[in-house]
Amino acid sequence: MSGMSGMNGITGMSGANQSDSPANLPPDVDALIDQVVRKTRLRKRERVDVARELRSHFEEAIAAGKTSAQALNAFGDPHAAARGLRISARAKRSLLDRTLGQTLQWTAGAAIVLVAMYGGFALYLNTRPHTISFDPIKLFRDSLPVPKSPDETVWPAYRDALISLGVGADDPRRESPGVLATTDDPFSAIDQSSALAQWLIANQAQIDALCAATKKPILGFPYGIACSEADGLLFGKETLASINRSVEVGVNDINEFPLLYFPMPHLKTLLPAMRIIAADMILAGAQGDGQRATRDAEAMMALSIHAQEGRFLGIDHYGMRVRALAVNRIIMLLEWKSDVFTDSQLKRLQTAMLSVPQDLERYNASTERMMFADVVQRMYTDNGHGDGWFAPKPAQLEGFFKGFVIMENTNPALTLAQWGPINAVAVAGRKETLAMHDEFMKHLELLADLSLRDAVDKPMHMQTDVQFQGMPPTNVTRYFLLQLLYPGQDILLKIYRLDHALREAAYTAIAAELYHRIHGAWPTTASDLAELCGGVSPVDPWNGNPIMIASDGDGFRMWSVGRDGVDHRGDLAIASSPPDKEVRSTVANFRDWDNDSDNPTDQDWVWFAPRGNFDRWKSKK
Repeated sequence: MSGMSGMNGITGMSGANQSDSPANLPPDVDALIDQVVRKTRLRKRERVDVARELRSHFEEAIAAGKTSAQALNAFGDPHAAARGLRISARAKRSLLDRTLGQTLQWTAGAAIVLVAMYGGFALYLNTRPHTISFDPIKLFRDSLPVPKSPDETVWPAYRDALISLGVGADDPRRESPGVLATTDDPFSAIDQSSALAQWLIANQAQIDALCAATKKPILGFPYGIACSEADGLLFGKETLASINRSVEVGVNDINEFPLLYFPMPHLKTLLPAMRIIAADMILAGAQGDGQRATRDAEAMMALSIHAQEGRFLGIDHYGMRVRALAVNRIIMLLEWKSDVFTDSQLKRLQTAMLSVPQDLERYNASTERMMFADVVQRMYTDNGHGDGWFAPKPAQLEGFFKGFVIMENTNPALTLAQWGPINAVAVAGRKETLAMHDEFMKHLELLADLSLRDAVDKPMHMQTDVQFQGMPPTNVTRYFLLQLLYPGQDILLKIYRLDHALREAAYTAIAAELYHRIHGAWPTTASDLAELCGGVSPVDPWNGNPIMIASDGDGFRMWSVGRDGVDHRGDLAIASSPPDKEVRSTVANFRDWDNDSDNPTDQDWVWFAPRGNFDRWKSKK
């Protein structure tokens, strides 16, 4: 029964499926049948038929008197027999069956080849070098102004003055009523019995030192190097440790992005400096001290210029925030107590409005270019000829995405790592990515001369879903890094134009006050102010027309049509802002950066409306 047992193993069928009275075959014949059937690699049912045919063949040979050896010798090569039987069996299949089988066979083969290629390419990418060819921190530091002597550097003086004022991160004095009021209730400085006024008076020597320091030409913050223990008194121990850890890591760790997440703790400390000086300017006005109020305004303008040292877009943003507050305080004091200022002090304020270097009024992409090139050199391979594949490492991606807002339950770092070889093909190469980024940066810098209206409205209408001017949505994947790192164009363009427009408004308001002192009456047209505005009549930055002026029962006022372009005759009754904002009319358009251009604020931008109070500047709360 051993032969029958061997046939059951060959066919995988039970004995009931064999012939009713099968003959016993010699073991060597059973073994051959077993070998041939297996080598056919046919379907189960077809193997049963082949086994049956072979058994019948050998039974007839033995019945004819041949020995098993003779029968096996006559049978020939088992491999050739298996091939012939396979061809014969497959030929009996239907045309559809054969076509489907071939398709599946080719598909399986292609899949195996693709998997092998994918794995090989993944291994290739994993072994390619990521070369750090330049030090981005050194390049950034080399771009900073160099003092001729330590006395030209203002940072130590800023730091020491702020520490003495009690605004250090770990200093309990920062929670005192006076310090808190510089942010929460700056207008309380007009009441000299208030906590804020008393704090300002008690710390006048430190405020004087802070303002005096602004006269130095260079900020000199120690970017990219270890901060001192004195800096730690201002930033706090935790921030100091974090900065110094990043310095120790340096630029050679491929998983770090030193410029993308560059520590700039000094910017947060310049904001309280700005608020303290602005509050002191209000107190100076209440005390009738025009000299100190003028000094404070000049100090805020100088502070804003220092804040822009380094030329990151975010740094520029901080500098313009400081200037916006300086402008607001100047116009507010002119409307409230213009007699505080002498003519010469008013002219000093006008000069302060013109003190911003021309380069700071335009977008400078040099640092963003360094940052982007550094990200590319870390996330791309390097073929030694300026090109390479997009092949970020998993640990690197975790560090890269730590500063991005990520959807819940998603892990872009893990996803990119899993699809590495596909991303390498889908994402533009190193050279193409750098060239496209450079093209965008050049285009953006050329747009710096747009009018305020065009800067606010056009970019929003011209942007695509990926926020790149001129880039079709189909290129989102190809220019993956540009999509993530390219700055928001609508904000980028208009903050520079709004910054300039705000200073133009203050300059013109001062000119109107000087005109009133000279002529004993307010100007009636924009051309009246040309003699006090450098020989040029002031224009509305929103439409390019002469600034509008009126003197009627509502008093004198000077206004722009504002963002909605509709003239409301400078009606202060509808000049408003959200209740959580500090000011109402003049800066409404400056702070309204992120509003949809299809829903602009329905108010005029009132440049100057002297009423002997500052009610329109107060919070609505």
